Amino acid sequence: MFLPFSTLAQTSKNISLGSSLTALKDGDSSWPSPSGEFAFGFREVAKDGFLLAIWFDEIPNKTIVWSANRDNLVPKGSKVELTVDGEFILNDATGKRIWYTQSAGSGVAYASMLDTGNFVLANRSSSYVWESFSHPTDTILPSQTLNQNGILYARYTATNYSTGRFLFSLQPDGNLVLATTNFPQDTLNEAYWSVENPNTGFRFIFNESGFMYVTSKNGSLLSTISSTMVSMKDFYQRATLEYNGVFRHYVYPKNTSSSSGRWDMAWSTSSYEPPNICTSIMESRGGGASKLLRIDQTLTMTGIRGTKGYVAPEWFKRLPITAKVDIYSYGILLLEIIFCRKHFDAAVEDEGPTILADWAYDCYKQNQLHQLFKNNDEAMHDMKMVEKYVMIAIWCIQEDPSLRPNMKKVTLMLEGTVEVSAPPDPSSFISSIL
Repeated sequence: MFLPFSTLAQTSKNISLGSSLTALKDGDSSWPSPSGEFAFGFREVAKDGFLLAIWFDEIPNKTIVWSANRDNLVPKGSKVELTVDGEFILNDATGKRIWYTQSAGSGVAYASMLDTGNFVLANRSSSYVWESFSHPTDTILPSQTLNQNGILYARYTATNYSTGRFLFSLQPDGNLVLATTNFPQDTLNEAYWSVENPNTGFRFIFNESGFMYVTSKNGSLLSTISSTMVSMKDFYQRATLEYNGVFRHYVYPKNTSSSSGRWDMAWSTSSYEPPNICTSIMESRGGGASKLLRIDQTLTMTGIRGTKGYVAPEWFKRLPITAKVDIYSYGILLLEIIFCRKHFDAAVEDEGPTILADWAYDCYKQNQLHQLFKNNDEAMHDMKMVEKYVMIAIWCIQEDPSLRPNMKKVTLMLEGTVEVSAPPDPSSFISSIL
């Protein structure tokens, strides 16, 4: 049941040396897989901005599952070519090299778009010299695996395919994690979800039945991440790290007459009970709640409404501790992600913006959120979405624990399934009991 790879024949259409594709508007710039379910080629995702990508080709929205140049779109007239010496190279319209596989001289005889969604360069013995499955972007497909150090990076927004602020990785220590990055750098910052397989986790597998699990080097099962069973005959599948940091398994009916016309969620990391967020952060910083605070932060700082660290105020007020303390931590983390800055910044001259949570609420209340995004043109063009995320974060950091939503509701609000109402002042509860 837990076989990682297909037992079906890997049928393919060979793409010969010297073949090429050119990025064209309203043109056929792709190579299909034998079944037609996948295609490799150019997709225009912005005005005169093309991705070299792989996508589901038999569904209306042509969902992209891989790309070569996510951080460097190319214009019309750009070309990808499998050269006679076996190099696979993407050049822009001026002939400048944008991306390549470094496969020249390695015996490449042909390329192929497989029915699994894997694009491969193969030698005369049909052994793979290079494959897209070994270089994922934000999505993995059934029969695909992540080995130690394998990483998925979320896209920046729903419509911007560049590298975003979250990663999903099987770490060198064997643990499977979701984490924020040190954006705009792609290095790991803070893990906010993990499955521990200390010193044993070797491979993360997404098999054709829809199961996701971690194995050791000898193939033994260590952790079952999802046991949702899906019929490959009836459904397309993908597992994607979304731009909002949630890792989701999606299915899409192959029978178009019964299709809802959209991807339905089969499972997500919010369905898997995560470890304690506060504990994870404390351990990564050396332990102890006090180590989450700067030395010069105190509970009585003049002109500042209490400490806004990752730790919920219940810890300091001797109030009952519940699972809602993790929701508070998530809210602070969400604000940091939205605004690309830490929760406390002593370097600012104006005392108002020093505490991110206070400043965010004040700007939200005064309809001045644009003040926090003066240098972010993309956010300025979609302030409605930004406001929604800020409202969700403010609900999470309510100092009255009973007002904070549970994680399931947070996920539904992020997805847009549940409407986000206007949050109250987060500090009103603590102020009333002091």
